Amino acid sequence: MDFRQLETFVEVCEQMSFTKAASNLYISQQGVSKSIKTLEDELGAPLFLRTNSSISLTNYGVILLRYAEELVRGYTKVLTEINAEKNRDKNSITLGFPNGIANFFPAKIVETYLKSHPDVKIAIKEYTDTEVDEALIRGDIDIGFCVVPIDDKKLKIQHTHNMNLYFMLSEDHPLAGEASIDLRQLKNDCFIGMGDDGKGRASFLERCRKAGFFPNINVTVSDTELMMKLCRENVGIGIYAGERPADLPGLRIVPDRLHVWEFSICICTAAGHGVTAQEAEFIKSFRKW
Repeated sequence: MDFRQLETFVEVCEQMSFTKAASNLYISQQGVSKSIKTLEDELGAPLFLRTNSSISLTNYGVILLRYAEELVRGYTKVLTEINAEKNRDKNSITLGFPNGIANFFPAKIVETYLKSHPDVKIAIKEYTDTEVDEALIRGDIDIGFCVVPIDDKKLKIQHTHNMNLYFMLSEDHPLAGEASIDLRQLKNDCFIGMGDDGKGRASFLERCRKAGFFPNINVTVSDTELMMKLCRENVGIGIYAGERPADLPGLRIVPDRLHVWEFSICICTAAGHGVTAQEAEFIKSFRKW
């Protein structure tokens, strides 16, 4: 058994629900079921009694939970303390970004920071939304730009930046001339960019459900420039995050007519992580973002 399996088991026990545990861990329900099945196979004993409407711990599960909670807490503390020690005197900061942040990331703030801290080296790694959180928890990165929702038991939010979402469509699209668009007008269109591992996907699907349709997400991309190119060629409708630009050649950025779509990025560190002086100054430089 490994740490991730034990962490999943403890979360299922806390929630007494595979569905809620999957949501809190940002993994699929199938992934939760697989982890539990692997544990049961390895131990040779059932951990849960399952019915159509609920689950409960078996005696075997009670025994495992007694030790698993302590192991999960201990492992998290070990990671935190080791990474804090590794980072104590270093002159480098590793950042984790979600894919697609390029069009609204304030690079000017980083430039200003580096001018005042010329000895500091910055490394940037790109991940999916959920992978940024996981990389922070593992200690692979020092600071993460994390998409909400955030697990505040494992991550500490240092700053939150809010922005709006817009429809991004080709200037050749029949609705390109509209000042705003009702989501229901797009029920027969294809959409681009909402991957299964994006935290915004569930919110988008729920909006479409309320609008009376299930969206056809025919292309999934992680690169902002590629999404813009596909939208420009009228392959489908994209979602644009950030300040509404005055002009993007070949594209139209249009708000929702009925709702303001909000999107938040949180600058986070791992809960319990010892922030270095360099990291603290970097975070401070983003306070006005």
